[in-house]
Amino acid sequence: MASQLVVPATFVAPVSYRIPKRWRIEVAFDKVARGYRIATSAPIATCAQIHVQALARQDASLTQRLMFELLDLGSDLTLPEASDKLTRSGLRPAMFEELLSFALAHPDLQREFPIIATGSLLTAGTDVNLAMLSSERNGTERSLRMLWLGFHWVGKGKFLAVRASP
Repeated sequence: MASQLVVPATFVAPVSYRIPKRWRIEVAFDKVARGYRIATSAPIATCAQIHVQALARQDASLTQRLMFELLDLGSDLTLPEASDKLTRSGLRPAMFEELLSFALAHPDLQREFPIIATGSLLTAGTDVNLAMLSSERNGTERSLRMLWLGFHWVGKGKFLAVRASP
């Protein structure tokens, strides 16, 4: 049976494409995966041009407001399949910088379910990961985790997507 795209609520958040220093990331969350200390972030091909354009037009102190949606895309999707499904729905995968900004604007959502950004790949040593917001200790702690790219989410968590410009 084919999985259906569930119509989500829309969230707005100011976004900065300048990744904050690691210590600023660490104070924004109760727990941060150790891999973030050495990880580098790069947008996937679908988001690369958007990332370049955002950095080119944005002063370090400016932010841009984006519309986000949280989606359950079904289970057992590969990263390209998930990206394709989002594109067909007028959305694109959220990048790492967008996930961080979303977490700051809507801090309690990650207490309800994990939130995964598939628009950037995080490389730490030889591991390739996705960024994920989640909670620990029965929702009392907010965490920023690294989800190994080969992990099967099988209905766990939601994908963070950005509404494509009209």
